[in-house]
Amino acid sequence: MADDYRVILVKLADRLHNMRTLQFMPERKRKTIAAETLVVFAQLAHRLGVWLFKTELEDLSFKYLYPTEFQRLDKLLSMRRAQYTSTLAAATHDFSEILRRDKMFKEHNIKLEITGREKGMYSLWEKMRRKTKYKNNIDNIDDIIALRVVLDIQQLAGESDEDFANRGAGYCYHALTLVRKLPNWSGGDSLKNYIAFPKPNGYQSLHVTFIHHDAPVPLEIQIRTRQMHEVAEYGMAAHWIYKDEQRGDGEQKKSKMRSRRVAWLESLADKDGDLRKDAQQFVEEVLRDELGRRCFVFLRDGTILNLSRGCTALDAAFKIHSEVGLHMQHAVINDKKVPPFYQLQNGDRVNIVTSDDAAPPREWLAYAFLRSTRNKLAAHFRRTKKEKERAVDLAAALATAATAAAAIPLVH
Repeated sequence: MADDYRVILVKLADRLHNMRTLQFMPERKRKTIAAETLVVFAQLAHRLGVWLFKTELEDLSFKYLYPTEFQRLDKLLSMRRAQYTSTLAAATHDFSEILRRDKMFKEHNIKLEITGREKGMYSLWEKMRRKTKYKNNIDNIDDIIALRVVLDIQQLAGESDEDFANRGAGYCYHALTLVRKLPNWSGGDSLKNYIAFPKPNGYQSLHVTFIHHDAPVPLEIQIRTRQMHEVAEYGMAAHWIYKDEQRGDGEQKKSKMRSRRVAWLESLADKDGDLRKDAQQFVEEVLRDELGRRCFVFLRDGTILNLSRGCTALDAAFKIHSEVGLHMQHAVINDKKVPPFYQLQNGDRVNIVTSDDAAPPREWLAYAFLRSTRNKLAAHFRRTKKEKERAVDLAAALATAATAAAAIPLVH
């Protein structure tokens, strides 16, 4: 299983290297590759929990797919970056002081690593799009900047993995208690407890938001152990870091093995790193097999549709919404009017023109590439047939009633 994860990591790294040189390709090719990256590779990294790749894959895709929005957000962040930097510096100093002075951490030889980070631009843009309260005020977002507190804890001789994990969680809660006591920082009441309730991809951490009295910029504090941090950075591959450790191995030997494996993972994301030729060839074969069956097209609002290769404009209409498909008049692809049976190509710009009076003819069943499209059309035709039959039955009943009424003599 670890080998499978390493193969996937090599694929992610290869795509990341390609994205870093995307500016040298024609615009249409850039958009197609960026769409594939955002929909397939970034999602794969997300599901595996590999934040080491996910954020950069998303941000590079964002830059090429939505350049106007990217530049606008970049400008907003640049205007605030000095404030973010000073807030992170003050937080690093204050939180380091109280944690490093703690008597229990000293006695138990707990090492601390404290680093700051800025939220990924695509993730930030998505949050602003999804939630109305963030649309016009970036300053309302409480996790644009964060301070990560990573606790290095040594596993005791004879200590089970479960006990070790529980002890690490206990130190995290102790650190949370300490940082809540800082005098110049307010907040700290709303806790997101991903240690007690991990995310589906295994992510664990304590998240809590503070605001410094002299700089009202929200700051998220993330507290986790080294093991939790490696799962956060490398996802499922983190289990491979600790794989094959023997109970009898000394801590020094275990540490060397972990260091080598962490170095290998980090080298994949190295800007100057170079994949082995055979690994590149393998990746290209996999990509041809997997992505050769997909087609990525763009709607007018920038939404990406991930369709099967061979899909038609009609399939895209039903993918958007059943009502769009049922009221489709025609499609406009790359600014040209096309019929419903037009076969979509990677990177096409798609606009479906609808009308309330439009209705699909039965021959459209032959234009549908996707089974789901054919099923929706068939269901519509069955429904309209029943409605017509009911209308005919109702007309006949009304006619019969009218005839019967006419036969009844009037009473004077």
